[in-house]
Amino acid sequence: MELKKILIINFTRMGDLIESTSLFKKVKTVYPDSFVTLLVLPEFYEICEFFDDIDEIITFDITNISGDIFNNNYKFSYKLYKSLEDFLNKFTKTNYEVVFNLTHDIISSYFMYLLKADKFIGFSRNREGDLLKIGEIVLYFIGAAKIRKASCINLVDIYKEMLPQKAAARRVYLNTSKKPDARESAKKILTENGVQDNNVVISFAIGASSELKKWKKEYFLELAKLLIKYDINIKILILGAKYDKPAGDYIKQNIGSEFNDNIIDLTGKTSVSELVNIVEGSHILITNDTGTMHIAAGVVTDIIVLYTGQAGYFETGPYAENQVLVLPDIPCFPCDFGVKCNNFICADYIKPDNIFEIIKLKLEQGLNRENLKDLNLGKINLLISKFDKFGFMDYVPLKRRRLSFDDLKLRIFKLSMESVLNKNAPDTVGKRDIREILDNYSGIDENIFDNLDKLVEVIGKMINFCSKAMKDIKSILKDIIDSRIDSDKAAAGLNAIENSDVNLLFNGLIYDELFVLNIMYKSYKQSILSYDLFGISVDSLKNFSKYKLYLQNYKRLIAEFKEEMGAMF
Repeated sequence: MELKKILIINFTRMGDLIESTSLFKKVKTVYPDSFVTLLVLPEFYEICEFFDDIDEIITFDITNISGDIFNNNYKFSYKLYKSLEDFLNKFTKTNYEVVFNLTHDIISSYFMYLLKADKFIGFSRNREGDLLKIGEIVLYFIGAAKIRKASCINLVDIYKEMLPQKAAARRVYLNTSKKPDARESAKKILTENGVQDNNVVISFAIGASSELKKWKKEYFLELAKLLIKYDINIKILILGAKYDKPAGDYIKQNIGSEFNDNIIDLTGKTSVSELVNIVEGSHILITNDTGTMHIAAGVVTDIIVLYTGQAGYFETGPYAENQVLVLPDIPCFPCDFGVKCNNFICADYIKPDNIFEIIKLKLEQGLNRENLKDLNLGKINLLISKFDKFGFMDYVPLKRRRLSFDDLKLRIFKLSMESVLNKNAPDTVGKRDIREILDNYSGIDENIFDNLDKLVEVIGKMINFCSKAMKDIKSILKDIIDSRIDSDKAAAGLNAIENSDVNLLFNGLIYDELFVLNIMYKSYKQSILSYDLFGISVDSLKNFSKYKLYLQNYKRLIAEFKEEMGAMF
């Protein structure tokens, strides 16, 4: 029997690639008789060698073509087409069962336009060159990527929900047995640096893609001193790329001669394959929001993640249960992308002595609310990872705190989105589920009920605008079916729908979560493939209907949370 061909395009960074391994597992579960090709950037080929469920890895350097597009004012020229065609010949002649594009960039979306497949999922282009977002979860991804404070679904869940079929794939996967030579090489590096089997190995991943996401090197140094004083048997590995070497040098040079043998600076000294095995051999990884964190999740190493700047923890947090997230307790966290921070103080909220106490408890007893309740953690919030009601990754308070309005509306929005995206019945969130969530908090903010009432009022207005637009569209469709449509009627109907668009946009600006829904609606509208009035009307009716369903579900869950909060607090 001929294998079904599936192509997955992912021109993203190492962390995102690791996060897509759950999708690979699901693809092989849904399509067991398939041959899966993964298309990636050359610099990330090495990490892909640890992936199961991929039959072929092909690399493509998009740098030159990206430059051509930029120089041509982002227009798709014949010359550019020929450049792509030279590479795509091996793909364009193949009929694929499914093509996934996990990258929302120009090049990959044109790949989708040129390929032949029974089914496309992800980002593509139409014949006019407009960006298409194919799949409901992809629409959510676009909205949440632009509004970070309303981003509430982990990227792993976003990827795996691109296939709506149910399949068990609740982790990310790196298989170190696929590269035994790398395992031996990593072991040799540690042995040569004096790491023995009886040592407690704690690794520091000190790098990140942005300076705002990096904990201070001075704080890593102070934490190292605290740990070694606590237990001289601890060995600390400093992990990072070549550009992290100055910070690694600083820690090594300032640790003090008495602790010098306890610090092993490996910044810029390991291959990706060696790094994977070194992380697997660590007892705990202390890390910024970086690709090394996802390596740890893939090899099942305990993680403590330090979040600052624009790091969206719901979206990029570790996809493994019982991992610890440390967040600054400051209203502006996380920053939106594109925002320039003129007062980067959130990194100062996370102190070395706080992290030391967390590590100490984790090594001695394990972290739980009982042994944390008397610990003064200063200006930080501690979260722990767990799977929620719908099997999506969630991060809940490890130490109880007051529930703010912003936290509450985001948590309700998360459940609301999941129940619709996961095709669950609207009543599958019960009182017990709500109480379990609320039990993570010690109390509620003073004005939370008033703020919820204002949110519900806005949602109600938006539901009415959707209903009005749906009524206008149905009128247009009836006139078309009855052959009574003319240009004046069509123009009047479309103007009425456009007014509903404006009203939805205006009201959705007030709350981040509603603005995400607005972006989803607009993205779907831009992705409509129909070119006649009937097709456009049918697609628009579906869009408004789905928008209304999200709003109604959000509103219903708010009412149920209010009822339970009134009883509990």
